[in-house]
Amino acid sequence: MAAHALVEVHDGGPMGKTTYTVPDATVEMLRKIDGPVAIVAIAGIYRSGKSFLLNCLAQPDREDATPLFEVGPTINACTRGLWIWPTAMTVPQPDGTSLRVLFVDSEGLGAVGGTQQHDLQVFSLALLISSLFVYNSVGAIDESSISQLSFVTQLSKHIQVKSSGGEGEGGGGGDPGELDKFFPDFVWVLRDFTLNLVDEYGNPITEHEYLENALMEEPGFSEEVFEKNRVRELVTAFFKRRDCCALMRPAEEEEDLNALQTAATSNVRPGFLKQVDALRSKMLVTIAIKVQFNLI
Repeated sequence: MAAHALVEVHDGGPMGKTTYTVPDATVEMLRKIDGPVAIVAIAGIYRSGKSFLLNCLAQPDREDATPLFEVGPTINACTRGLWIWPTAMTVPQPDGTSLRVLFVDSEGLGAVGGTQQHDLQVFSLALLISSLFVYNSVGAIDESSISQLSFVTQLSKHIQVKSSGGEGEGGGGGDPGELDKFFPDFVWVLRDFTLNLVDEYGNPITEHEYLENALMEEPGFSEEVFEKNRVRELVTAFFKRRDCCALMRPAEEEEDLNALQTAATSNVRPGFLKQVDALRSKMLVTIAIKVQFNLI
């Protein structure tokens, strides 16, 4: 079994525009799922290990596991558009029902030959279909990594909120206060994280506190500071429920890192797998039903 294309990308459309479609086979696959559904989607800079992380999250039992989503050791991007694993993970609920959790991989942002408009489209689609949106980056949270989230400053210009009667409410440019109820929970995953989590006084802090500290407004009145704070303001406005998870490097040796596309876990550090298991458990406890999942 292989992952299904959820959103296909077609270059060279009318007037040179890129178009996005959902394959009929994927629509039929989704229609066969019985019961409430939740979606975990991942996004981030290309070649940052998104697909490998999603493979680990989606496979609690790794005995003889094979990759669900394609990964590779080269500089070339593996994913184009959005891809979904057709088999849902069943999560028992406190009321005795079951929630079906589907995992969605997305094309990496910033790939060579890509455009900012295309990246925005991919980012927006992954975000809007998800119940839980995982943003994957490498290393510590710094100004560079926060600036990579600048897509959130453009989301309100490209998202139209419809009333229950089906009429648009003012088109694009919606107020974050109106849009946040349509946005998923947010988890920022920090890959290959090696630093100690402490505050400015050397006191230990949690990953959540680390994220909240990084999203605090910067002092100053310059245009550069305004732009930095604009990203922070909208991240906190759109994602009311947000968290952070720091993961160690999955393997110590370079040859082991290059072999991770086989999804064999013998060379993966046990500490990394333990961290991934903890992240999955936290995600599945809090993940919510996707109330609306309309792709066509």
